[in-house]
Order: sequence, then structure tokens, then C-alpha cells
Amino acid sequence: MKITVKSLSYSTYSSFINCPQQFFYSKILKKRPVGVSANLPFGSGVHAAAEYMYRRQQAFQEPPEVDVLMRIFQSVFDHSTDVIYGEKQPKEQLFSTARQLLTLLVNEPPVRVIAVEHEILVPVDGFYVIGRIDLLTEDQNGLILWDIKTGAKKYSDEDLKRVAQQLALYGLGISKPVRYAVKTLLKLKEPRIENLQVPVTQADHQEIIEQLLMVKDAMECGKPYRIRSYRCETCGFKHLCDPNNQKENTL
Repeated sequence: MKITVKSLSYSTYSSFINCPQQFFYSKILKKRPVGVSANLPFGSGVHAAAEYMYRRQQAFQEPPEVDVLMRIFQSVFDHSTDVIYGEKQPKEQLFSTARQLLTLLVNEPPVRVIAVEHEILVPVDGFYVIGRIDLLTEDQNGLILWDIKTGAKKYSDEDLKRVAQQLALYGLGISKPVRYAVKTLLKLKEPRIENLQVPVTQADHQEIIEQLLMVKDAMECGKPYRIRSYRCETCGFKHLCDPNNQKENTL
């Protein structure tokens, strides 16, 4: 199968890094997953609620009610079919966690919002990287480029390194100097929001471009492999990775 990559989003790049085999099932072979991990609608629902909140804050300088944000969160789940819940995260617990996190988000100090879900197009050595900046704010020291994430644990140094590369890429789409930060809504026993400044260096800019080029080449080679991880439990394609169905190359 001939594959030519003319453009690449960061989310596509990230899904390939997480598991090339899952990427090929979904994006290339167009296989239909048997269910979707609850983490996906959870993250999408929180993200949609946060987007609405910051747009309202930008327009009216005040946040909405938490119940409004929960209805947005609920609508994402309502449009998701065959959701796969992990043993340690049943639906009721996820919804309770979402309400706690969105309550914390609404009660954060207000910020001056410049842009929400701002699209960028970055040329990279013969193809384009499509990006979407979650949030751009401004304080007395200038612009801050934010990435908004959900997670089940605090960020390690390696996690922050990956975030720095993502933000470095998005920074290429902004003509003015920016600082970088990540807002992580943590699904802990006691949910909380962690706001971290992220140092981004020229080396981060160079490394993410090199990584994108390598992933582009790997996609075009058309030789996927499976990566075992915690994601396998709720993967909608795990039945296709059964060794009785196909020979698998695992890492």
C-alpha cells in the first residue's frame, strides 16, 4: 500500500507514537474499533467544556456555571458509542471526577484570553504540520501559549519533555515571542489542576521537527508494529492483535 504524507497533525503524530499498529488499523486500513476507551470522551468532554468556558471568559469576562459545563461534558459521552470503561474507572466515578475538575477550573483566577482553539499551519521540509493551540493568554509579561490536558498522574520530567516539544512546534505558528505552559486536569483520588510553566529551548524546536520527519517516513514505509502499554486494556482494536488472529511484533 502506497502512503504519501502531505500534512500531519500533532494528534496524528502522537497516536502513531503511542501505537503504530493502532494507527494503521484506524487511519490507514479504516477498521472500525470495537468500542472506544472512556479516556477519549472524558478528555474530549473536559476539553470541550474548557473551550466554552474560555470563550465565554473572552467575551464576557466571567465564567459559566459548572452545570453548563457538565452538560457539555455529558453531550460528548452521549455522542460516543460502545464506550469501554476500565475496572478502576467506572462511568459514575468519571463523571464525579469531571464535575470536581470543572469546578476547580471555573474557580481559577481569571485570565486575559487572546485566542481559544487557534489553528496554525507550520511548513516542515516539504509537508505541513496542522496544529490547534488550546489557549493563548496575555499578562503583564506578554503572551502565554497553553496546552490543556487531562491525566491520571503528575507529570514526570519525560512527560514535560514531550509537552515542551509539542509547545515548541505550536510556537512556530505564532509570530510574536511567547512563554509556554501546560494546564493538566488530574484524575487523582482528590482531583486537582496543575499549572506548570514549560521551558522550551531551540533544541526542543529542532528535535520535534526531526521526530516529525522520522514519523512521516515510518508512516510511508507502511510497516506498523504493536506497542504494549496500559492503553491496550481499553483499545478498540485489541481483538485484532490477538496472536491467534495475526502475528504481532511487540515492544
